[in-house]
Amino acid sequence: MFARRPVRIARGSVLPVLFCVAVACGDDSPGPSGGPENLSRWENPTPVLWSVSPPSLAVGQSLTILGQGFIAQDRGQLTGRLRGAFFDDRGGVSEVDLEMRPTRLSPGKLQWRLWPDVVFHPDGDRLGRFVGSLSLSNHGFDGSVRRSAALPFAVTVNPSIIARVVRPSGAGCAPVTADTLENQPVELTVEVVGLRAATPQAPIELSWSFPTEMWKVELHESPFPTGMPDPSPQSPATVLEQRLTTGEAATLSHGVSVVAHVGGKLVGQRKLKTLRTHSIPAEGKRLEATASVAAVDASGRWVSLAIPIAVHRMAELDYDGSTRVAERFGALPVSDCIPGGDMGRNVTYQEASREVRERSLSFNWFSKGAVETHPISWFNQAMERAVRLEFSAEFGVRVDGAVSSSKSAGTELSGHILPDHFGVFYRQTVKLYRVGRLLAYNACGAAIPLGEAIVTDWIFNADLATGTKCMPATQLPPAQKLLP
Repeated sequence: MFARRPVRIARGSVLPVLFCVAVACGDDSPGPSGGPENLSRWENPTPVLWSVSPPSLAVGQSLTILGQGFIAQDRGQLTGRLRGAFFDDRGGVSEVDLEMRPTRLSPGKLQWRLWPDVVFHPDGDRLGRFVGSLSLSNHGFDGSVRRSAALPFAVTVNPSIIARVVRPSGAGCAPVTADTLENQPVELTVEVVGLRAATPQAPIELSWSFPTEMWKVELHESPFPTGMPDPSPQSPATVLEQRLTTGEAATLSHGVSVVAHVGGKLVGQRKLKTLRTHSIPAEGKRLEATASVAAVDASGRWVSLAIPIAVHRMAELDYDGSTRVAERFGALPVSDCIPGGDMGRNVTYQEASREVRERSLSFNWFSKGAVETHPISWFNQAMERAVRLEFSAEFGVRVDGAVSSSKSAGTELSGHILPDHFGVFYRQTVKLYRVGRLLAYNACGAAIPLGEAIVTDWIFNADLATGTKCMPATQLPPAQKLLP
């Protein structure tokens, strides 16, 4: 069942938006490729591996995998499996049987990032060398599975910085979280592996960098007057320095003492008040925030790490450009009978239109008291409580005339009418649904499907029908209603 809410555009026309609650009417189509009808004409390729490089890397760096036959994202999912042994720098040997999810960069190129630690070892904190093989599998949305032959390869893990904690503060998330919300307090803990151990006489110096457009860094007032005001918060980046005099781990959270630089200017020693993800710009969908940290020991050896975290709004509309044909209306003649005469005749039908629309569509949460919430069975109990708490609010749509666009469209059809025949131009109106998925996110980055937002659009098909009698029939499809 759909509930209709009008989205108004310029000149008084109405563009309806339909909402479908996911629990009530979910979409069983396998993906944006067009459904089972298209997939039945497609054959899942068998992936072939050619090479894996480089021969050594640190945590946070990536392996590049070359080959062919890597399945496209709209056809299925690609997985890999690493099998072999890891020989660590302390003389231990660990058996490795690891599933991986490489990123497809092109039909013949993949990338896999060693993250968040040395995943070849159970403890994640040992350097060493992996020796074994890699195989890939194409899992098609049609249920087919194609596996490659195993490719032998070896890789050495260099000195690194390991991400031990990357998560929202106080949200009960996993130690390393890939996604969170905007304006969310975050805590970070890293461990330095492979450098000289820190001592008071030979410390490890750490330098954190937070780009201003991605992070909000708030510092407590200095207890020692410096005579210099804090630089502008619009500076390119905030740099926080820490010194390790014992151990290998460093934490950045509320109350930690740091030496701060903002925009290249020294602020001095301060205590960290808050580290937050930045607000997402009004025109942006999400924010890919990155924090960088580098460590150098007393001998001058150094390592670095980029820590990524995807920042979401509480609710997002994910639209991949897919459309569904909702209805075909009956074809109508748009010309009278055109005779071919004694010699035949070439004819052309032209239709042009120009429209200017002003529209801005945004999705908002309005806190108007408690509303009914529903348990989600595939979440654990703690996550379910979080969902109940966060989404006890009403969901609404706001439409403004903030964005302008101009569009010109033209249709042209040419054809030939044989001698002693007649021709008629027909036009058929087709109703399309442009479908977006509505997703909600909690502080831990868990995506919760809310349903679909469906925007109605229209296209027009033209046809030249010819025959020996006046008003020949069109070959356009008959009127048909495909979706409610």
